[in-house]
Formats: sequence, C-alpha cells, structure tokens
Amino acid sequence: MPGIELHRVGAWTPRWDDGAGCVWSKDGEFWSIHVRLYPGSLDVTTKLANIDDLKKAAPMMTDVGTAITKVISAPKKTRRGWYTVVESDGGASQNFVYVVELPSGKTVVCSATVKSADGMGGVPTEDALAACDSIAPTP
Repeated sequence: MPGIELHRVGAWTPRWDDGAGCVWSKDGEFWSIHVRLYPGSLDVTTKLANIDDLKKAAPMMTDVGTAITKVISAPKKTRRGWYTVVESDGGASQNFVYVVELPSGKTVVCSATVKSADGMGGVPTEDALAACDSIAPTP
C-alpha cells in the first residue's frame, strides 16, 4: 500500500487486496484485521483527529459502516495515532478502530470486529492492537 509498510505480526499475515487496503488473516480464523487508506477509493475525506470525527464519518466507512451508538473504550493515544472500541448496530457489534495520520496527509484506518452482531466472536482486541500498531510509514 502506498505510504505504509505492513509485516507479519504473530500468526497474522498481511495480504494486499484492492490497492486501497490490506487484510491481516490467520490460518483457521474466520475474522480478519482490515487496513484502509483515506482519502482514496473510499468516500471519507475528513481528518479523523478524534472520536467526534470518527462518529461523523462512521456511516460512510467500510470499517464501521453504520452509526456509532456507543464508545466502549475511551480513545487511547499510541506512538502512531489513536484507537478505540466502538459499538454499532444498536449494540449488536463492536469494532476496534485504529487511526494513523501519515506525513503525506492521508489517513490509515485499521479495524477489526471484536464482537460480531451474530455472536460468533471476533478478533481479540490485543491481536488487533498489535497488528495495527505495527503499521509504519514508508520513508
């Protein structure tokens, strides 16, 4: 993906998809961790500097796809950006969302379903954080 480097993290292996994103997957695991670059082929052009920006953009983002109904974990800053866990679908699902602003001005959103609407589970939050925190801008 232009502007970032992704590497294997534990048992999670990155695989490039449509040029605007990447998926970390793990053998035997139904769930995956997604990376998207904004703006790009996706319809989000706003900066995602804080939770309020994320709430406004969420319905247009494939990462959340619907309105955020609750913030499950307060946003936390990291060396690369910030992350949170949000609830959508009226409380049926929870998504881990990690936001990184690149020096180029583009925004990387790394996300994973941590609780699915159908109750079938999701990616452990610790795994999503480890993968998303490993995203590095290319020199």
